[in-house]
Amino acid sequence: MSDFVVHEITIKGSRCGPFEPALNLLRKRRITLPEIELYSLESFEKAFLSKAFKSGFAISE
Repeated sequence: MSDFVVHEITIKGSRCGPFEPALNLLRKRRITLPEIELYSLESFEKAFLSKAFKSGFAISE
C-alpha cells in the first residue's frame, strides 16, 4: 500500500454498477484477466506472499 501513498495514487472503485457491458467485453475477449492462483490452506503463508492479481484457497473435501 505504500506505493499508493508515496506516489499519491487515487483509487476509485465500486462494487455495483453496469455489469452487462463488462461481461460483454469479457465474452468477446476484448479484455482478459490473469488467472487466479489457488493454494491449499496449509500453504497459507505462500498465498499471502503471492504477488498474483488474485489468489485464494482451494478447499478439498
